[in-house]
Order: sequence, then C-alpha cells, then structure tokens
Amino acid sequence: MKLKTFFLAVLLASGMAQAQSFSEKQVYDYRVNMAQAGELLKQNQSQQAFAKILPFAQQGFAEAQYVLATMYHDGEGVAQDLAQAKHWYTLAAQQQDNQAVADLAREGLSDLP
Repeated sequence: MKLKTFFLAVLLASGMAQAQSFSEKQVYDYRVNMAQAGELLKQNQSQQAFAKILPFAQQGFAEAQYVLATMYHDGEGVAQDLAQAKHWYTLAAQQQDNQAVADLAREGLSDLP
C-alpha cells in the first residue's frame, strides 16, 4: 500500500476528518465507512476499500475524494487511471471546508504529467 494513502486512511479512521456541510447522519455514516476502509487498506484489501470510499467521494467528502484520487493515481485497488486521478484531485482541491486536504490534492495534481 502506498504511504500517502495509508496516512490519510489513518487520519480518516481517527475521526479527525471535517465534513461541515453534511448532516449528522451523513457524517456518522462517512466516519464508520472510512474507518472500515482504513482497516481494509491496512489489511491490503484495497479493492474493498475503494468500494467503500467511492460513494463518499461522490457525495462530496473532500478526504474521500483525495483518497480516491491517490488510489487512481497509484493504481491501488483499481486500475491506474491518471485522468480519474486528476478529476478527483481537482474536486478535492476545490473544497473550501478542509484546507489541508485541498492543499494535498493540489500537490497531487502537480505530480501528474
């Protein structure tokens, strides 16, 4: 597993993720599923982790968008797809409620060809 994906998975599982524009239930579901995804990543079950992360990236959670981008970037749990990585990094970089993740996403974008 790539270090940056693991690092973010640990961050997400710790409950430090911000999700200010979502309902309490959405945030709860997000945290539960991302903690499970973090455990799956630790167990090298990245395809299952990808499946847990995708719906939350689609809902607009910045951290999930960033993790999904790194998975596409690195080909972890999914075939490497730099166009999809760019798409998800861009969405995460545009997030206003989590500047740290937005900065990481901009860094990811700068790593793409």
